[in-house]
Amino acid sequence: MVHVKKRVGEREAVIQCELCEKWFHRGCVKISEDTYKVLGKMTNLHWFCGARKLLVNFSRLNERICQVELDLKNTQSRPC
Repeated sequence: MVHVKKRVGEREAVIQCELCEKWFHRGCVKISEDTYKVLGKMTNLHWFCGARKLLVNFSRLNERICQVELDLKNTQSRPC
C-alpha cells in the first residue's frame, strides 16, 4: 500500500485503524462505500491497516518466546 500524506477533512469519508489509530481516506485504502457504511454503523466491527501484519508477527514471536522459556524450564528441571 502506497501512503501519500494528504490532510483528512472533517467531512471526508475516512476510517481509523483500531491498532495504530491513524486515519485513512476510504478511497485510499480501497474500502467500498457499502463496506464503509457498514463499518460506520457496527461498533463491534474493527478495521486494521497494514499494522495488523505487525501485530500478527508480534503474536507469533511471543508464542515462540513462551515455547523457548518452557523448553528451558523443562531442561533445567531434569536431573543430571
